[in-house]
Amino acid sequence: MKIVFDGRTIRPGRTGVGFFVERLLRALMTNDRQNEYLVLLNDESVWAKCEVPANFRGLRVRADYESHPWGDLWERFFLPKLLEREQADLFHGPAYRVPHTRCRCPTIVTIYDLTCWRCASDYRWPFRCYMRWLIRRSCKSADGIIATSKAAANDLRDLLGVVESKVQVIYGAADERFHRAESVDRQRLISIHPALAGPYILTVGTIEPRKRIDLLVTAYEKARAKGSLPHSLIVVGKVGWKPESGLSAMRQSPATSSIHHLGYVGEDDLVTIYQGADLFVCASRCEGFGLPPLEAMACGMPVVVTAGGALAETVGDAGVVVEPAGAQALADAVLAILKSEDRRRSLSEKALDRASQFSWKTAADQTIALYERILKSGTVHP
Repeated sequence: MKIVFDGRTIRPGRTGVGFFVERLLRALMTNDRQNEYLVLLNDESVWAKCEVPANFRGLRVRADYESHPWGDLWERFFLPKLLEREQADLFHGPAYRVPHTRCRCPTIVTIYDLTCWRCASDYRWPFRCYMRWLIRRSCKSADGIIATSKAAANDLRDLLGVVESKVQVIYGAADERFHRAESVDRQRLISIHPALAGPYILTVGTIEPRKRIDLLVTAYEKARAKGSLPHSLIVVGKVGWKPESGLSAMRQSPATSSIHHLGYVGEDDLVTIYQGADLFVCASRCEGFGLPPLEAMACGMPVVVTAGGALAETVGDAGVVVEPAGAQALADAVLAILKSEDRRRSLSEKALDRASQFSWKTAADQTIALYERILKSGTVHP
């Protein structure tokens, strides 16, 4: 079987979806030495960093994943021709996109979330409308759909009317480099940023309205006022769209001297930052999976999340789920953990166990099985 895999989201500065795609691809490289893969790339430098098996080949394409409308036109008119020229048996678009015109082979699309419906006001209206159009067309065109959580699968059914038989839930996982450290490397933490010298609460995510950094900052202020916390609040993540509320909340907070936005951080440093935290908090309005909380859990961190989308599904009973997500409720959850060493230790052990239940090998095996099932069904969308 020859599979064309769209890896264009694997690029420097990638975030959630890009990491998902990269880690799935690496797991496929490790676990599938039978099928032939052609991987579409915008940036060949990421390919050079991989140990590429003989059955995998990269192909650089000019159409940038985030280029509109050129990228969309390429997918509509040129990608089907590429699939035909390469005699592909199947195409996998692991980031919302498959060709919307007739292809010679079946297609599979991965959908991470429907936040452009669930959190409509958090997006600028042109992008919201574009993503709604893209997801509708991709789900209609694809022969199979991968959802990254039951929450995302339910949204596909409830919001778009996608039949359940067309959707398979395949979870992601924390990368193996995220693990509990035997001891905290405080000197390395200081070299990353001086604010990491003392105890800190951590959150990771792009600064955008959906992440609700303003809510987290308010909860942090309340926790400090009530519990005299010595902890700083460390915010890791690049600035995204409509970041004003999050940025202004950090700048204007009475506790601003203890709030530090580190921006985008590379994975090696990010692992160290996770390992040095006393607590991880995610106040997001909605997530299609929740990779940062799972990475924190893999590092043995106690985790507090809001009940947004798949977050409760991902952390299970190994984390504290705050619902409804008010600032005081978040503050109380934070204090309950940081003021009790026994509670922290218990949640840390549960976190490690929960994180171990997710595996990229399992994700790769399930993805390969779906490839085979879709190909055997002989379905090609009209």
